[in-house]
Amino acid sequence: MKSLKSVIQSANIILFLIFNPSIFFSQKISKEIALSYQIDGINVDRYGYIYEISYDNLFKKNKNNQIIYSYSNKNLGKISQVDVSNPLRPLLLYRDMGVICVLDNTLSQQEKNIDLNSLSLYQTNCIANSNFDNGIWLFDVDINEIIKVDIHSNITYRSGNLAVILPDFKGPIIRMEEYNKHLFAFTKNQIFEFDQFGSLVHTIPASASMGFIYDNDSYILYDGTYFLKYFKLDFKLDTLIKNSSYLKVVGELNEAVGFYKDLTKIQFLKFDF
Repeated sequence: MKSLKSVIQSANIILFLIFNPSIFFSQKISKEIALSYQIDGINVDRYGYIYEISYDNLFKKNKNNQIIYSYSNKNLGKISQVDVSNPLRPLLLYRDMGVICVLDNTLSQQEKNIDLNSLSLYQTNCIANSNFDNGIWLFDVDINEIIKVDIHSNITYRSGNLAVILPDFKGPIIRMEEYNKHLFAFTKNQIFEFDQFGSLVHTIPASASMGFIYDNDSYILYDGTYFLKYFKLDFKLDTLIKNSSYLKVVGELNEAVGFYKDLTKIQFLKFDF
């Protein structure tokens, strides 16, 4: 028969494991790719295809680091962002020119360019695909608004000045991503979750400025130093592991990609709990 002391020790161990999920967390590197030339930006889609920006050139590469498609428009200059949340419709933002370009999965242009200047949107700093209605989310720093446009350059949604409508807003928005019909907008130290109609659902007082991995019940956040897990049901935030190697982390739980800060290599990661 177990002594009272051993029962208490066992109970304490169980409680420790329950309230310390990092005990079960591990990060494994399944593959590493060295980058052979200087790039200005990088992203990866859900199928593992890599998209590299080199000034005005966009290259799509497979997991073997082989270029399979490319795109360039010399008239529009430097590419500021590539959004590949919808691999069938990559989006390019030319921030200096105020233009959004819509491509297909072979990096061929599909629609007429969206001229943001004609909409009086002169300081758009980030964009995101909307798979709910094929619209495009964008944030304009000048007017401090989240806006959605359709492929015909019509504005279909305006949030209004976020500093006015959101309590304790510490902007600007630096990145946006849509998951399961919800838009996530990130500042350096906050995450705002909106529904498909643009209504605020939730505010998370944490940084995911370098990475955000969506799961149904929780989110993995990366702030450039730590991986953290945020639980949706009880609003709990736990630190999982320290790793300050990456410029950003994108992807899913079963396969994420970490981009080294000096952009000399990328690593394919698997997270286990």
